[in-house]
Amino acid sequence: PRDAETLLANARRHAPARPTAPRVPAEQQHVGAVFIGDSGSVIANVGKDCNAQGYDPVYLTEGEGFTLSEAAAPGLDKKNWAEYENVPFFDNIPAIDKMNSTVDKYFPGIRKNKTVWSQIAVEGWASGLLLQTAMEHSGMTAHSKPSTTAIVKGLDSLKNDTLDGMAPPLAFKAGQYHPVNCWFTGHVENGKPKVANHGGVTCEKGTGS
Repeated sequence: PRDAETLLANARRHAPARPTAPRVPAEQQHVGAVFIGDSGSVIANVGKDCNAQGYDPVYLTEGEGFTLSEAAAPGLDKKNWAEYENVPFFDNIPAIDKMNSTVDKYFPGIRKNKTVWSQIAVEGWASGLLLQTAMEHSGMTAHSKPSTTAIVKGLDSLKNDTLDGMAPPLAFKAGQYHPVNCWFTGHVENGKPKVANHGGVTCEKGTGS
């Protein structure tokens, strides 16, 4: 974040009208890719300012806060890559379609707000699906009284469950730490976000699938 702030400050300081805009420090150092760990609005401003000076790196961003406003921002509309803990919200799998239909029913219009609707929505939805799946696997019914013990029992019974494609394969073992070492990848092409690897997940070597 500090490097991103420095880059942004330099870009803005040198942006005034001149026939030939100076190159930003990152380009002078032959930096071909930039990671910006900040909000979507900050990321969009960095891309816009760098683009105005002719600096066109590959942008690596956090998928969690990704919004369509980033995809449309100059500089980010062609070379923006991000990792996602859950399937990207712009995918068109049935599970995403179901989420969108439900959101449109109870919160009409919110998905049209390009600065508000983000990947965080998918994370919340997937968390609800995980809790629902755990309760179902525990043997609870709609009339059962939920309990921590029952929910944990349900989670421990999951074996590579993807929550209908919303998550990487999830498996839990009682009494053990449960890292999730797999992720989805998305990128922006001509201003439109797309899911890479045909929607498949990438995992650290020796883990996941």
